[in-house]
Amino acid sequence: LAKSIVEGTFKGGSEKVYGLKEGGVGIAEDTKNLIPQDVMDYVNKEAEKIKNGEIKIPRTEEEYNQLVK
Repeated sequence: LAKSIVEGTFKGGSEKVYGLKEGGVGIAEDTKNLIPQDVMDYVNKEAEKIKNGEIKIPRTEEEYNQLVK
């Protein structure tokens, strides 16, 4: 996003998603060494399921409420 602004190619008015698949969220590098390896293995396995669409993350409150019913 910042690069497109600097280069003058930014197009406003569109929705951008910066989720797990896009590298917008995750576990901070300096935190990874504080988490036990078995937990990291589990988190990484579940993260892959999210990235490949096997697990769908709710995007709205309504979707969330349906998930937790």
